[in-house]
Amino acid sequence: MNDERAIATLRHAMNAETRGHRLDPGLAGTAWTAAHATRRHRIRTGLAVAATVIVVASGAAALALTLGEDTTTRPAGTSACTGNISTATLPTWARAGFSPEGLHTPHVFGANGEIVGILFVELRAHQPEGTNNKILWVAKDGLGALHITARLEGSDTTATRTVNLGPSIVDLPAAGCWQMTLTWPGHSDTIAFRYR
Repeated sequence: MNDERAIATLRHAMNAETRGHRLDPGLAGTAWTAAHATRRHRIRTGLAVAATVIVVASGAAALALTLGEDTTTRPAGTSACTGNISTATLPTWARAGFSPEGLHTPHVFGANGEIVGILFVELRAHQPEGTNNKILWVAKDGLGALHITARLEGSDTTATRTVNLGPSIVDLPAAGCWQMTLTWPGHSDTIAFRYR
């Protein structure tokens, strides 16, 4: 019995089965019990469906792990540089010298969140005269030399650079998405930058 039928039964009981303006407890109790039974059935059905979804999802994840698939990778055909530039507030450990809080300053986070590359220009394979590919490297921890091993996405082209953490100029030989492995004393991370 659904809720509407239960309500109709209660109304019928009130209209047709009152005695001295008092509701017949037997009819009211029957309608009330039916309505609660319907709700309990719906809750049980919903819980069963939710449990089934969880079991199926867990099974799919386990199968992916068994097959060695990485379920966190980006969709096929997308670039590591797609949508990775942020203009949100910089993290507290990267705000020194910025006011207010580095808001609207373009930057890219390393995959592990250990380093951020803050951009002062749009990176280009061939910058116009008087402009440089300036990146401010700020590490969450550590100081010193930053070693960059870069690979041009979709090719065998590689480049290596060594700069210091802090402001640096990182020129690369071709346009495209460059995936970089970064190492500095005691730390490492990966990052990607698009050069126009």
